[in-house]
Amino acid sequence: MVLTPAAEPLLDAVRRVAPELVRALPAHVSLLYPGPPATAETAERIAALDLPGEIELTGLLVEDGFVGATTPGLDPVLARLRAEFPTTTPYDGRYGDTPPAHVTLALGAGANRVGEVVRDLLPCRTPVLGPYFVERTSGGWRPVTSPRP
Repeated sequence: MVLTPAAEPLLDAVRRVAPELVRALPAHVSLLYPGPPATAETAERIAALDLPGEIELTGLLVEDGFVGATTPGLDPVLARLRAEFPTTTPYDGRYGDTPPAHVTLALGAGANRVGEVVRDLLPCRTPVLGPYFVERTSGGWRPVTSPRP
């Protein structure tokens, strides 16, 4: 994952109208979810990703129960990761084989109603912080690696 701190105002806007639809995570783009196994080799491959220093959030993805802000500057990174880990299907196929890079803004029943709340905040630019390699455990998300300095 990479953090996108300038996308926090979008999450704040959603929290003001529907706090139950916003996850308790910082603004981020999941580069490959579910991710590959947490091995030393995988961690090295993730740490070696060539990421842009800044990206633009350009538009909205709105589906039943989901609203995200698109980040096309990260689509090439996703394509490389998908090629490196071809047995990993993004989001278990829920959004097709090649969903676009995005910051998830709202998840849950009625999420599509919040699109209008954030539409006027786009486009916006954000630095890209990371990559972070994290894994989901029974106790929540755990970092496997820290981003390079």
